[in-house]
Amino acid sequence: MLRPIFDGYTGKMEEGSFVGYRGGSGFFCILEVLGGYSEVQGNALIEHISQTVISVNPSNLKEFDEALNSLIQSADLPIEFSLSAGYFTSQVLYLKTVGTGEIYIKRGAHFERIIQGDTTASGHIQEHDIFIFSTSLFMEGTRGIEILKSLLHHKRQPTVIVESLKEVEGDKEETGTVLFVSFVKPLEEVNTAIEEPGFEVQPPPQQVIEKPSATPSMLVTKLTLYFRDNQKKRILLVGVILIFVILLLNMGNMFGKKQQEVSKKGVDSVGQKIEADLKAIDMSGDMERSLGIISQSRQSLDELKKTDKKLKSTDVKKLEDLITDYESKVIRREDKQTAEFYDLALEEKDSKADKMYLSDGKVSLLNREGKIYVFSLDNKSVEKKVYGEIANAGSIASFDKAVYFYKQGAGIYKINDKEKPARIIEDDPAWGNIIDLNVYNGNIYLLDSGKDEVYKYLVAEKGYSEKNSYMKPGSTLQLKRANSLAIDSSLYIGFDTFIAKYIAGVKDSFTIKYPESDISLVKIYTNKDLDNIYGLDKSKGTLYIFGKDGQYIKQIRSSDLNKTDDFVVYKNSVYLLNQTKILKIDL
Repeated sequence: MLRPIFDGYTGKMEEGSFVGYRGGSGFFCILEVLGGYSEVQGNALIEHISQTVISVNPSNLKEFDEALNSLIQSADLPIEFSLSAGYFTSQVLYLKTVGTGEIYIKRGAHFERIIQGDTTASGHIQEHDIFIFSTSLFMEGTRGIEILKSLLHHKRQPTVIVESLKEVEGDKEETGTVLFVSFVKPLEEVNTAIEEPGFEVQPPPQQVIEKPSATPSMLVTKLTLYFRDNQKKRILLVGVILIFVILLLNMGNMFGKKQQEVSKKGVDSVGQKIEADLKAIDMSGDMERSLGIISQSRQSLDELKKTDKKLKSTDVKKLEDLITDYESKVIRREDKQTAEFYDLALEEKDSKADKMYLSDGKVSLLNREGKIYVFSLDNKSVEKKVYGEIANAGSIASFDKAVYFYKQGAGIYKINDKEKPARIIEDDPAWGNIIDLNVYNGNIYLLDSGKDEVYKYLVAEKGYSEKNSYMKPGSTLQLKRANSLAIDSSLYIGFDTFIAKYIAGVKDSFTIKYPESDISLVKIYTNKDLDNIYGLDKSKGTLYIFGKDGQYIKQIRSSDLNKTDDFVVYKNSVYLLNQTKILKIDL
């Protein structure tokens, strides 16, 4: 599977105008608004476009076109605006341009414009394709199409292209923007890729009559006939044959050693370049640029493997390990081992849990067979609640020594201490697909991915208020890809490729820049006692850690993260629920 890497260049912005770009999570876009639009408005709009398209996750060109048209119509943009956008999914790229937008492709030795004006297109991408998103304003300038053709003839990495573009002498007041997107293979696929044989048409063989040439077997036959009747001659024949074989073996060894020397020089040369490039990486510098250097190093190694079939696997692995080591340092990836913290079988044979919720140092563990275990992370004490109402519950929460659970078709229940479950909110036919439950300051929040809503029930003197929509008008999102809910004082909704943040029901401009493009989160987690936000990608066995300002901090990788059913974070440790056990990873 190919993954995109990107970088962009923006010229001087005229006062009252906006030019800019966004990229990541499969969506790429440049926006140009000439007059009547501030930089703050432009950045907010392009970020809104990006997050909305990613949340819609269009599965065909029509859906992509409709999503962008809807966003443009609701944005109330000035007449003079242009846009070039693309969305990458399932190895297909959907494209759209508006106004003077233009999109070009560099494939192999070919460079050409795909679309311009109010047009759409789609197609399958190939490795090392470079797509250029821009407008005629930029492409007709001094750093425009002719300069780009020259740069792209020699360079493949978007970050390198952009740096070279900055060095081009031109009009310093020139405005406009351009975004470069290239598609490369991750290291895992490069290592396992099998080169498919090409087919080459050969000309028909000419009818040439050649005189048979002497071969070793013919010479041996003649010598055998000559020496057949004489014992001394036969001994001489054996000696001649032995000498002939020894000469052949020596020639083979000499040739093999020569090939090994050539191969060794190739490995050493590429290895030295890769090592030099990697050592030049500034670990505290631009992560996107550093990952571009790492990607280029992998391409260099891949090309060496294709051209030299006699490479030693040990030499290749040494370079692969070196690249992976630098990648881990750049993206701040830490490999961690888990420790068994508690085995639920100690409490009850064959006991297990499906979901967990943390409050005041205690995790409430939901067993959908009709049990809830309240487990203290500080002293490992367990309290068990067994009631028929718990069976088939979907979500669990806790607050101030009370446990709450949601059950489809029945509503929301509350268990106070040792009392029986009491239904506190009746099932609502207007609910769609309730996928998560959270309790904050006693108020209940429900995430409904079927109705694109977050419902809030305020604690009242006699129970709870009527249903309220938490989201303010104009702040709603499509929630069909949402997976979890987290609250500190703000409210966060987790999606597979991004996280949305709300403050008092209003969508914030909060955004997260991932170190990789192929992210697939299944749950996010934070609370008022934590400084960070945590996102779990089970497919990668990775836990991503972000600051509450959206800045990427680091990632934790463990094989047990592939198998975990749920997780919480408490006192600088991650606790994983794995059916029958609670595992711990120290951060």
